[in-house]
Amino acid sequence: MLLLFFSSALFGLDDIELRHSIEMANRARSGPPVVLHRSILFTYSQRSYTRYVGIAFDFEDYQSIHSFRRNEHDVFVFLLDPPENLTDLKYRIVVDGLWMPDPHNPDQVRDHKGNLLSRFTFEIPQKMVLQSPIIKPDRTVEFIMRYAEGARVFLTGDFTNWEPFMIEMEEVSPGLYAVARQFPPGSYDYCFVAGGAKVTDPLNPRFGADTYGYLASRFTVQ
Repeated sequence: MLLLFFSSALFGLDDIELRHSIEMANRARSGPPVVLHRSILFTYSQRSYTRYVGIAFDFEDYQSIHSFRRNEHDVFVFLLDPPENLTDLKYRIVVDGLWMPDPHNPDQVRDHKGNLLSRFTFEIPQKMVLQSPIIKPDRTVEFIMRYAEGARVFLTGDFTNWEPFMIEMEEVSPGLYAVARQFPPGSYDYCFVAGGAKVTDPLNPRFGADTYGYLASRFTVQ
């Protein structure tokens, strides 16, 4: 089974966590650390008889050993959410009780005791904060919706007489749909149509009952 040891944990994950789980399950080779979204993936695979792999970090004074998990390709994987504002990470791995630098990471330094450490310098991308709708000074309103990749998502509202398929949204990045329209001044009710069902805008705290008594999201253009 493709997601052997992750399959039972996939339900209830958001899209980023799901992609992380798939990436960890499908990793067929070990290598140096890599940044995945806002996390760092560590991998190890050197000896077929390895039973345990852990990792310890300088920002924790090496007091905690975090366990890797082995995927079906016999690659040990560990995903770290680094502390905020940290861009330089020093660490050691523990293989069956033996402490060592990461053999897949050529960047190594020594601490004040002479121990050889691995170092990973990285830059975490800025966290994207989604907002919907975005009302611009020219009365253009941008709508954003997260949904499954490769789907068809539509915007509907009292401005389309609730015609569900008049305004199709564009998938601007995997699983992220957007559309923009100009509106005259006024208050409007709207919903998204995804998977054949109307859904309110989860990014908009304003909502109310439309003219038919159904729940709808709401915005006002000045």
